[in-house]
Amino acid sequence: SNSTSVVITGTNFTGVSGVRFGGTNAASYVVNSSTQITAVPAASTTGTISVVTSGGTATSGSSFTVNATPTVSGSASPTTICSGGNVTLNASVTSPTTQNTVLLSEGFNGATNSWTTFNNSSGGTPANAAWTLRPDGYSYTFPGYPANVFRSNDNSQFYLSNSAAQGNYNYAKTATILQSPVMNSVGYSSLSLEFYQYNLDFDNSDFARVEVSTNGTSWTTLSTTTTTQGAQNNFLRTTVNLDSYINQATLYIRFKYDAQHDWFWAIDNVTVSGNKTINYTYSWTASPSGTAGLPSGAGTASTTNNSIVANPTVTTAYTVTATNPNTGCLNTSIINVTVNPLPSAPSVTKVDAS
Repeated sequence: SNSTSVVITGTNFTGVSGVRFGGTNAASYVVNSSTQITAVPAASTTGTISVVTSGGTATSGSSFTVNATPTVSGSASPTTICSGGNVTLNASVTSPTTQNTVLLSEGFNGATNSWTTFNNSSGGTPANAAWTLRPDGYSYTFPGYPANVFRSNDNSQFYLSNSAAQGNYNYAKTATILQSPVMNSVGYSSLSLEFYQYNLDFDNSDFARVEVSTNGTSWTTLSTTTTTQGAQNNFLRTTVNLDSYINQATLYIRFKYDAQHDWFWAIDNVTVSGNKTINYTYSWTASPSGTAGLPSGAGTASTTNNSIVANPTVTTAYTVTATNPNTGCLNTSIINVTVNPLPSAPSVTKVDAS
């Protein structure tokens, strides 16, 4: 959240004149030593971290994310009751109501992964065309052509389907598929696919397709490429809109490569992400607590505690805490309920007979 302090480690933190998050000055910072700074980001400043010193500016290699603190609204109905009456306490979050959430992220850097490969190639040596994990710096040379030395966007391992290596120019047909694990996009209001690719085209006889399915059987083509995309040392960042596939309990994407003895298609760093509704949890406390009349379970964070009924016997201040379960960011709201005492019952102290 915006008020959380961040410990930045590095070297030569001397003569520090500024700390920035996403280009915005930090709300505050303390230089603990020449290797450590404690800083508080300003509101909603997501991005790289920069430390400005007399010797120059150092910038982090990765982005830092600042999650928004929820804005909580609480109310009571009614706000004034007589002792022994009930009051309904309500709470809601007005912002943020959605959050960019990663549904799938795969960098293909491990020895194995949860993706599925299919090889329906024919002619030549079909096994050579199969989607295969290749290390950073992998080199492939086709006779008579310069070597291709592969460097993904982050200089890491990647998947490659190599049609040229299948051989048999006149008869070889490459037909390979790289398929994602199943995903669930229920609750998303937007969705997109991002990946990095190098697709080297030879003669427009290859088709690099991105496809989607909601059952794993029927597939819809989202994009088709028949021209070179990216370069051997500069994989191209590519995005595909998946908004038509939100709120699907079953969702797959796949990369389908069909070629007639062409070159190859390399894929790396696949991400599916989008805006997802935040299901906030709510919990309640009260002061004074012993006479607040909170129902059982009100103090436990739950999505169903956004509306509860209490039975206070004296004037009470109720505090509701709303928490984003995805980030842990939280905020509170205080609701005051006035309890008026019941009037004293009439009593007869003496009866005079006449």
